[in-house]
Amino acid sequence: MDSQKGGILAALEREMSKGVDPRPWFAGLLGAYLICWLVFLSFGRTPWQAAMVVVTAAVADFLANLYFRKRREFAWSGLITGC
Repeated sequence: MDSQKGGILAALEREMSKGVDPRPWFAGLLGAYLICWLVFLSFGRTPWQAAMVVVTAAVADFLANLYFRKRREFAWSGLITGC
């Protein structure tokens, strides 16, 4: 690659170098996909089932962080996994 980077990878690299946490963006993107699957594409699950999966994954991640790392923080990884 030449010295002047361009495109999506360069933009992603610039954003990551700022110290911005990408997990909220991915959670939003996957949540939007989940809503599209449920509403438009007949995902084969009810909204109640999808919500229970997402909530269960987020709570499990929160409790694992609390138990193993002794930290109370929002469970972004669990939310992403549930979506």
